[in-house]
Amino acid sequence: MIDAPSLSVLDLYPNPAHAVINVQYTAVTPGDYDITLYNAIGKEMMVKKQAFTVGENRTTLETPDFPRGLYIVKVGNGEQALAKKVMIE
Repeated sequence: MIDAPSLSVLDLYPNPAHAVINVQYTAVTPGDYDITLYNAIGKEMMVKKQAFTVGENRTTLETPDFPRGLYIVKVGNGEQALAKKVMIE
C-alpha cells in the first residue's frame, strides 16, 4: 500500500527572485516540515522549519545576500518531499 502524498502543490515566486522567495504549498496532512534551499551544487544554504496546516500554506525565504544563480527549494517532512528550481538574481 502506498501512502497518500503529504504535499500536493509547490509554487515559488517571483522567479527569478531577488531578495525574497515566496513559497506556497498545499499540505494534505498537517505536521512539521523543513523548507530547505540548496545551491546548484547541492550545498545546503538555509533550512526553515515550519508547522503546516491542511490546505494552503505560505512562507518566505530571505535571500538578499545570496550569490546569483540556480537554487533548489525542497519542502519535506522526512518521509516525502517536493522540490522546485528558482533563479536568484
